[in-house]
Amino acid sequence: MKSILVPILVLFSFVSFSQDIGGYAIYKKKINVSKENIESNKNISYQLKQSLKSIDKVVDEFEYELVFNTKIARYSKTRELSIDNADQLSQKLANSIIGVHGEYYYDMVNLSSVNEVSDYGETILVLKSSKENKWVLTKESKTINDDLCYKATTKKTVNTRDGEITREIIAWYNPKITIPAGPDGYFGLPGLIFQVEENNIITYLIELKKQEKVPKINIPMKGKKMTEEEYNAYVNKVISNLRG
Repeated sequence: MKSILVPILVLFSFVSFSQDIGGYAIYKKKINVSKENIESNKNISYQLKQSLKSIDKVVDEFEYELVFNTKIARYSKTRELSIDNADQLSQKLANSIIGVHGEYYYDMVNLSSVNEVSDYGETILVLKSSKENKWVLTKESKTINDDLCYKATTKKTVNTRDGEITREIIAWYNPKITIPAGPDGYFGLPGLIFQVEENNIITYLIELKKQEKVPKINIPMKGKKMTEEEYNAYVNKVISNLRG
């Protein structure tokens, strides 16, 4: 498989933002699937093996957009393969592995977020404070397409078939771009997140566009409000009920 790191398009320099400037950040994803490990696994069917091996091609077609002004940002998926042109099982598996649901709204003044999801017939607003991310800032840096970015890490506990596990999340942010937002619900760092590494998935910035006309963004207010912990418990309960 090709390297999961790809060149980033030429970016504008955002040293500072005035009150009337916003913009768009476009992200893509790469997933590292070991085809050798898939092929040697005797516990999955031939069809599932073929779908798993084609996931990287499906994910490569996903595209995400972070639109922002100086106070609010919104992150959402903007493109994926047409269901007529993609294996349906591969697409379902890819979406499941990626684990990004609904739209994320960031209040960059109060450093909080709302994840709007429509699950099981109702709209849910998952509320989160940046303090919950518990970022650890480091002095480690690397250059991403001529922009100096710094490394930050945090921990994330997730439920799996094998029980709870803790993953390390790595983010690379650019402090010259004073937008404390990023992809996949990650925010609160002192600069725009250029790249996130989580569970062998890399989300990376491919384009950044400045716009003098401020994009209008409204944080959703209608829906059942939950914390992230409450939402996870809600999903587990619904799935358990469906299984009987």
